[in-house]
Amino acid sequence: MKKYEERIIEYADILYPDKLREIKNPPVRLYTKGNIELLKSIGIAIVGSRTNTQYGEKMCKTFTKKLVEYEFTIISGLAIGIDAIAHKTCIKYSGKTIAVLPCGFNNIYPKQNKELIDEILENRGLILTEYEKDVKAESKKFLERNRIVAGLGIGTLVIEAGYRSGTSVTARYTKNLNKPVFCVPSSLENSKGLGTNELIKNGSKLVTKVEDILIEYPQIKFKKKLLKESKPDLIIGTHPFPMIALSTLKKNNNIHSLSRSESFYKSTKVDIPPMISVLTDYTTHSTWIQNEIDYYIVGHEYVKELLVYEGVDSEKVKAFGIPVEKSFLSHRDRETVLTELGLSPEKLTVLLMGGSFGAGNIKETLEDLIAIDRDFQILVITGRNEHLKDKLSKMLDSTIHNKNICLLGYTNKMNDILASIDVLISKPGGLTTTEALLNDVPMIVPYFIPGQEEENLDFLTNCGAALRTTKKYSLPVLLKVLIDDPSRLDNLRKNIKSIRKFDSAVNISNLVVDILTDNE
Repeated sequence: MKKYEERIIEYADILYPDKLREIKNPPVRLYTKGNIELLKSIGIAIVGSRTNTQYGEKMCKTFTKKLVEYEFTIISGLAIGIDAIAHKTCIKYSGKTIAVLPCGFNNIYPKQNKELIDEILENRGLILTEYEKDVKAESKKFLERNRIVAGLGIGTLVIEAGYRSGTSVTARYTKNLNKPVFCVPSSLENSKGLGTNELIKNGSKLVTKVEDILIEYPQIKFKKKLLKESKPDLIIGTHPFPMIALSTLKKNNNIHSLSRSESFYKSTKVDIPPMISVLTDYTTHSTWIQNEIDYYIVGHEYVKELLVYEGVDSEKVKAFGIPVEKSFLSHRDRETVLTELGLSPEKLTVLLMGGSFGAGNIKETLEDLIAIDRDFQILVITGRNEHLKDKLSKMLDSTIHNKNICLLGYTNKMNDILASIDVLISKPGGLTTTEALLNDVPMIVPYFIPGQEEENLDFLTNCGAALRTTKKYSLPVLLKVLIDDPSRLDNLRKNIKSIRKFDSAVNISNLVVDILTDNE
């Protein structure tokens, strides 16, 4: 072996990795050779069968390559099979790897991997062991080695494992440290992977792509793809989870004294630009609220008050409204649109839908509408749910009725359609609700998804912009009243005009300009 810098790191040494202090029976000392800076890096353990299949080799190479792209340090045990494949693949794609030995440096095991050790060291990798130079490998030491492999990583990826294998032991060590175990599933006919499938059965996470791993570590994904490569001047988020990840990064950038449990973030320091969080529902949730968010955009002053009540600075909350596509601010005339759909511009028109995937009790709701003894026409949109469209088509063909009904699947003309109808019957998703408000369309809501949509409905009914069906006040009852007394529809439209907000995108753009100007 070539000569590389060797160091002995005692348990009390400042260089001793905090991650290993947390394992059971941490090594008293570490014997290292190579790049000790890797002890501070974010690493993931990759382990598997010594007698891997071609499938195992392919999966190991695929996952290792992608993990390297996301700057994970690859940690393994230098064994033949999956361990060696992981180390070699990491080197091939210019990654960094740590090999943990079950022996001392003068008795390398397995002997056929001596050249691999040189490759690792030549490529700024690290070799380490808890054993003195002349200690030989033996069965007990393989298991002892595995606890270090599990301890150094922020999780463990199992490629292939048989029953009662050393790989399964590494997985158990990982679980005992409250770290995730990721498993690539194997065929039931593959004896080398039966242990992997058993791990999945017992609660380990099944992964089929690297993104299944990254979802557990959003800080890494954002650091690599969003922040390091894109280098944005400002970030606008419309979903709470990415904003949580970014807020976590920003928070930990501002921590100068990190506890042991926070050591994961030591190497994730990266500049976080100003952040604007756009709430796409007419309510709040604790996941939206992060101290590191610079501004919140909300749909109405009511929602602003909810955030302020939760402790958010009033100056950080802008009630600009929920932004929509520019197309929803313009449309063709009602007569043209309805005529093209085979509907009469002179009749009251009810639109029945359930979002882009046709969710909700649309079939039952349509049957209720057909049975109402009033003169109106119905437009049904099933979105991308072709099965629902087929089912409704068959139902209409076999049903005797006197209603003019138009049945559509997916359409990109929602701006025209919403501007041409009189009543919308739908579940109250945030964007659907906003688009209806911008077109002065009252809603009747017979179904919703509990949570955000139910709270959207609370907002609409409190503002007098929608009607909510109940067991007593059914859809037929509510619609009959609106048809019989058009002034009630006018009142709903009047209330809508008092809460809708047209200039959300413009106001957000102006805010962005102000922030960037102030930061110059």
